[in-house]
Amino acid sequence: MRHLIFLGILPPHIIAVDSLEEAEMIKLINNSFRDVSFAFANELVFICDKFNLNTVKIIKAATEGYPRNRMALPGFVGGYYLRKDPYIYANSALKYDYISKLVLNSRDINESLPNYVINKIGEFSKAYNKDKNVCKVFIIGFAYKGVPE
Repeated sequence: MRHLIFLGILPPHIIAVDSLEEAEMIKLINNSFRDVSFAFANELVFICDKFNLNTVKIIKAATEGYPRNRMALPGFVGGYYLRKDPYIYANSALKYDYISKLVLNSRDINESLPNYVINKIGEFSKAYNKDKNVCKVFIIGFAYKGVPE
């Protein structure tokens, strides 16, 4: 007879908290913090573009030999929780008349990235006298979570 062992899938340690509310807030702040980090990197794209600078190169140079700053690289923020948890976090603060400007502005930045990319494709097609409506764009990427990153 085969037995299913649930304990084998638990993480190696458990973090004790005093309430479900604490546990939920921990999840919300982790995902919101990641969203804010991605927004900073994405905002750098907008700024570096004005100076005709390579954002990824700038970030890598800024963090070289400086282990305290693990700066995110720019890109689309995906995943259900990274898109919804910052709103839950911000809305929970509204119940107490606090507006979480940082988190909400970060969501705005991350949500504006697809339009920015579409506009850049339009600029590219115009520069090369190509009809943007017939251009083909190949998008490739990958996702990760956990270790190794």
